[in-house]
Amino acid sequence: MFNWLIRLFGFGRQRAVSRRRGRFWRVVNRIFMVILLVFLVLGAVVHFAGSGGGAEGYGEGGYGPDGLEYHYDYGGYDGHDGHGAYNSTQNSQTFGYTGQYHYDQGTGQYRGGHGTGEYHYTTEDLVTVTFLDVGQGDSIVIHTGGGTVLIDASWDRYAYRIIAYLESRGIDFIDLAIATHPHADHIGGFAQIFDAFDVGIIFKPEISHTTQTYRRFIDSIARHQIPVHFTSAGDSFMMGPAVFNVVSPQGAATGTDGAISSPGRSGATDTDGAGGSARQTGNTPNLNNSSVVVHMQHIFNGFLFTADAEYAAEAYMLYYSRYHGRTLLADVLKVGHHGSRTSTSQAFLDAVAPSYAVIQVGSYNQYGHPHDAVLNRLAVAGVSVYRTDHHGTVRFYSDGFNLLRVTNYE
Repeated sequence: MFNWLIRLFGFGRQRAVSRRRGRFWRVVNRIFMVILLVFLVLGAVVHFAGSGGGAEGYGEGGYGPDGLEYHYDYGGYDGHDGHGAYNSTQNSQTFGYTGQYHYDQGTGQYRGGHGTGEYHYTTEDLVTVTFLDVGQGDSIVIHTGGGTVLIDASWDRYAYRIIAYLESRGIDFIDLAIATHPHADHIGGFAQIFDAFDVGIIFKPEISHTTQTYRRFIDSIARHQIPVHFTSAGDSFMMGPAVFNVVSPQGAATGTDGAISSPGRSGATDTDGAGGSARQTGNTPNLNNSSVVVHMQHIFNGFLFTADAEYAAEAYMLYYSRYHGRTLLADVLKVGHHGSRTSTSQAFLDAVAPSYAVIQVGSYNQYGHPHDAVLNRLAVAGVSVYRTDHHGTVRFYSDGFNLLRVTNYE
């Protein structure tokens, strides 16, 4: 036996072995060593994969019977066996994810055995974007785990809905409030919200207006001593895992008054807002095209919040994106100006290439929003459209890789 092992591994030869048999054993020896090396490498790989859990694969999913439970099956590497689930319940308002990934050393299949990885996420670990049902106006709440952003506050008569939603989420501090432009259907509810919540800072364009709503907005900022930043394309910041880039308006606009101070009491009443193109008189710019437009990126998921930006602002964003390296690509597009035909040009839609579009619009509004031309462009592009007048409040959950959409969720 000892001599056989010596011959097998090539450590020595017996004098009686012929030259031909010696060559034979050298070949056997090399083949054996190669096989042994392969087994050693595979053993190490199997041990590593088993102890760490298999990589994630994707399966099918579906909706629960109450419309608020969503179950998605997950497999192990390349979609082999394994299991997981997304769960959202109405009472606890939590969003969970659990999964197990196994590798079996014996069969080489990812189907349970040597290693296990278990993961659990709650809403605090996800980025949530909620498009509130606030009539013919805009209000969007973004919670990143690192803070809360409120984009616009609709009309003053809908402030109670925004306040109720924030309170239901346990939010008592708004890190950033973005007043996209001075129209009443975007800033009307801010005064009441500033009375109800502490606010870290306000972003707004460097333009003003002459309406009573705008004066109340400015008075409330002064009364609560909230810092204000005049924002424009090029500003960027991070909040938790989300990166925000301002892509419009262009530079500092030349409005009637750029200072944060309380203007006089005389002036126009609220005739602005949610209707047609808001072209101003004199040297005051088009307020819609002065809208603050923000792109948010959460790992692989993108959102673009366009306020009331019209064709001219969209053209600038296309230019800015091309020459300043700021992407407009987004999985979710907040359709500009409530779906008006003055927004969402074909070139802009092609650049954003969304999978989902949300239109914040009031039921049977007098402006006919959203216009058929916009709906047709979205349909041809294969975009799934959600409207607050049809679907109620629309929320998206993002874990950075996947999006879960929930409608009619207060």
